[in-house]
Amino acid sequence: MGQGGPGLAFYDEKSRLRAVLAVGQAGPGGLTAGKAGPGLALYDENGQERAWLFVDKGGPLLTLMDGKGQPGAMLGIPKEGPGIALCGENGKQRVVLHVDKDEPALKLCDEKGQTRAGMGVSKDGALLVLVDKDGKVVWSAIK
Repeated sequence: MGQGGPGLAFYDEKSRLRAVLAVGQAGPGGLTAGKAGPGLALYDENGQERAWLFVDKGGPLLTLMDGKGQPGAMLGIPKEGPGIALCGENGKQRVVLHVDKDEPALKLCDEKGQTRAGMGVSKDGALLVLVDKDGKVVWSAIK
């Protein structure tokens, strides 16, 4: 079905693509582009990809897209630990919550996806950081 591996496409009664299950880099629309593992893509009635689920060496990743094909939310469990990201209208990450080696952290990002505020908790205490548009720390506290 594609160049990189086997795949299976599902169409609705109007012959519109609605789902693709693929392994490797098979599938329409670059379903698993750059991924080396099984993937599932779900399409809306207009043919727009709305959800992806992949499993590769880095771990599972679920991406939900808006009606324009931009990422809206991502949930993944890489080796470092689980995380969820919420994106703005431009598909850039705006809120990221993750647990890295049993230490939770929250990042708030600007419209360019750059971290502007962050907080986390570790065995050494809690941290709060504010960053300006140039990436310089303007305020921080550790307790």
